[in-house]
Amino acid sequence: SRAVEVQPFFNATVISELSDQATTSLQELGAWSDGIQVNFQTPGHVVTSQHFMGTDEGDADTLLLDTVITGNLETLRELLTKMQSASSSTDGGSSLPDRVTRTFLTAIHDAPEESLRVLLDTGLVDLQSYDDINERNCLHQATIYGKQYVLEWGLKAGVSVDRTDVYGRVPLHYASLHGRLDMLEALLNVNSSTINLIDHDNFTPLIHSIIHGHIDCIRRLLARSARIDPVSDSDHVPLNLACEHSSEAVVELLLRHGAKILPDAEGLYPQHLVAR
Repeated sequence: SRAVEVQPFFNATVISELSDQATTSLQELGAWSDGIQVNFQTPGHVVTSQHFMGTDEGDADTLLLDTVITGNLETLRELLTKMQSASSSTDGGSSLPDRVTRTFLTAIHDAPEESLRVLLDTGLVDLQSYDDINERNCLHQATIYGKQYVLEWGLKAGVSVDRTDVYGRVPLHYASLHGRLDMLEALLNVNSSTINLIDHDNFTPLIHSIIHGHIDCIRRLLARSARIDPVSDSDHVPLNLACEHSSEAVVELLLRHGAKILPDAEGLYPQHLVAR
């Protein structure tokens, strides 16, 4: 009989994020070597997003995550108590605060508010932490998944609103991308300097809102003096993108706020994009 070669299983999402992270790091090092000022992140508390299955710790962490997501609060409290007792009597492995923090960040997407609150009440969750793969903190997760209460917890704890993830995006980018007006306003009230930050695609929060047609967010960003026209050749032209992706109302809104008729990187004017 023929021998069958068993191939390893790879997590495509993790590999993709690691690839993006490596590419970003190489770009930053290249820019730094060319004398370009690079804004390297201030180190913070990082937690690994990986569960090591087949170990007692990994199995316990998987059970904890499942319990948080299902929302069985009584079982969750009992499990946390057992984990705290076991942690105090054993050495080695990840610290319990790191494990609970990792679970908190991972569960923001699916878990009910009450379960996340139970994790917070243990005092073991470090809201300042960020994931080691995608580099997102709880504010990124909150704006991506629309968890207003997580955003409020993070802002109250002083979590950084200008931290960039592996795609160069701050939480405001995601609030603008998903049309989360209340979150957008809350983030700007904490630090309005993030309003014109560009991600690795050279997209500002305004451009994300334009491409996805979130006119209320566009209106609010413009009211808060978001930059309308490009300042370099590599910048996208918001009015041109509005003509390509959005409604007539968005184009009129940008023109009322003084958007100029400019060519994009391909030499195309708004009129060309509308006709095309």
